[in-house]
Amino acid sequence: MEETYEHQLETIAAAIPPGGRLVGLVPTIDADQAAALAGDVAGTIGRARDGHTLLLTLDPTGSLDHEIGVEGGAGLTEILAGKVSLARAAAHGRARGFIFVPAGGAPADGAAIAASPAFRQLCASAMARGGTVLIHAPREVLDAAGPELDGVIWLGSALDPAGVPDGWSALGALLPPGPPAEPATPRPSGPSGKPLPGAPVRRPPRRSGRPQAPRAVTAILVVVVLGAIALTAFVVARSRPPASFLPDNDSLWLAPPGGIDSAGVADSLDGNTTPTP
Repeated sequence: MEETYEHQLETIAAAIPPGGRLVGLVPTIDADQAAALAGDVAGTIGRARDGHTLLLTLDPTGSLDHEIGVEGGAGLTEILAGKVSLARAAAHGRARGFIFVPAGGAPADGAAIAASPAFRQLCASAMARGGTVLIHAPREVLDAAGPELDGVIWLGSALDPAGVPDGWSALGALLPPGPPAEPATPRPSGPSGKPLPGAPVRRPPRRSGRPQAPRAVTAILVVVVLGAIALTAFVVARSRPPASFLPDNDSLWLAPPGGIDSAGVADSLDGNTTPTP
């Protein structure tokens, strides 16, 4: 990851005000490329802020489900309808740094989800606990029916101000990292000092002999030291009780959403959906 790309991520994370917040991640580039950026944004925000970071997707393409690697299972539609708990459907992990709620194998219309009372209550409940809720969705979905956002992060180039919906506050734009430039290798030159066309590049021969022995010894010592450090870290980590990323006493993450208006989301998403009691 390039330093400039990391700086973009850190700047965007720092631009979000403290406390529970609702932030839109709006793609302005190809869906697959934007999904990779969304994962990086969520990871940086999750590590930089207090409380849970919850990443929801209302993208009908399923690109973010594919990027995270949780395709085909239950998703946000089933959670809001009360058919499955958030903890069972969500992908989470201490290494990832955020909780991802997939669109699922049969996602409902993104605008219908965003407009549903259950979705708004889920977001409000997470923010009341000091969490940061990130909604990955196309601009038209959030503009038409989405809840009031505390800010928007463009995944790609920033939109022209004339095209930004009223009331949206841009927190920054994350541009994809470009490939590092490869240093040019000079060609052999002729008598005039100009490179010979098509001449192969000659590399200096590798030296061998006694100077190699000290390097080998040094390499062995480095491996031994690193191994000792890794073993010590492993023993220390095993001696500590594992911290739960989803606290057992937090009903938002572990229990079925009984406090969420499941009937409201059933009416909004699918007239044939019957919420579980």
